[in-house]
Amino acid sequence: MDVDVVYRHSHIVRLRTTDVPSFYTRPYNLPRVSARERKDMQVTRPTRAFSDVALPTTLLTASGIRDDWSDRQRQPVSPCACTDPGEWARSLFHNPPSWVASALSLRDKAVALLGIRAATPETFRVLARNEHEVLVGSDDRHLDFRASVRCADGTVDVVTFVQIHNLLGRLYLAPVRLGHAFMLRRMLARAAAQLDPF
Repeated sequence: MDVDVVYRHSHIVRLRTTDVPSFYTRPYNLPRVSARERKDMQVTRPTRAFSDVALPTTLLTASGIRDDWSDRQRQPVSPCACTDPGEWARSLFHNPPSWVASALSLRDKAVALLGIRAATPETFRVLARNEHEVLVGSDDRHLDFRASVRCADGTVDVVTFVQIHNLLGRLYLAPVRLGHAFMLRRMLARAAAQLDPF
């Protein structure tokens, strides 16, 4: 594969969905690059997602949410990965792995007994965005949460802030925080398989 092809791949990945031809229904519907081509180009597969210190981003700070609990997961990506944080947010929160969808369904049934509403697409609605970051989240009577999806410096970062309102929020968060990092890392890996051609 010559450099021109690599450039075309990189260019197509960065186009918005409305700009690509009809046969590309999503920016990540690009042909896979074979292991031999990666070796010829001296490109290595990025490492797996990992945890890091949760620092407030521009949009998280502007949202005014209090940091009662926070988490940060980072997914390294190749130079040809999609750089649109909106695409990453859609892949993460609106097209999760089937086992994550099943876990959320079980969660909805359990928390209904406590009077907490079930998750809907509005739970992960976009609240704000800029060139490199999208902020999703929602507010409820037990807690508010915000999740920042940011593409920069060769990684996709998901920083989650939770503001707890009452005892119900603390009870709800206790089991959620145990599996949050593991689940989000799996979701990032799946999204990277779709949005990173390498």
